[in-house]
Amino acid sequence: MMVQDLQVQEELYGGGGVVSYSYNTGTVYGAKGQAAGISGNQYNCGANKIHHCYNIGFISGYGSSSPTTEGSHRIGSIIGEAKNSSFNNCWWTSINPGNGYRGSYTASAQVTEETLKGYVNNLGAEYFTEDDIEINDGFPILKWEKAKWEKENAQR
Repeated sequence: MMVQDLQVQEELYGGGGVVSYSYNTGTVYGAKGQAAGISGNQYNCGANKIHHCYNIGFISGYGSSSPTTEGSHRIGSIIGEAKNSSFNNCWWTSINPGNGYRGSYTASAQVTEETLKGYVNNLGAEYFTEDDIEINDGFPILKWEKAKWEKENAQR
């Protein structure tokens, strides 16, 4: 699945949502900062509102990838800017320039592409599966994606 020219103007704010079992493979550019592979902003959401995600896309834009730069418009691999929030079981590859996230995270880290390709269990085997059909360059895919691909290609 590819999304182009997406403009998202909502935030995870005050516990208003959960992002889980998802991934990003696309390039994200934040013209006004706070760009990230999964969530640009996450404020006062509490613990682990983002979990079991990964990002292999390139993140860039106006801002800093330094988690210590106060008041900057951050860019990050998983989350761009956050306050009183955390994430867990999220992974990103070295293609990204840094992780601008300022906060806590558990069971999450930057890993190599080869390592991430074997992380189905870390991401949640009940939702993810290996990409043995090569629709995502060998990175884990969601089970529904594989089922859809198999159904579409069985009819050919």
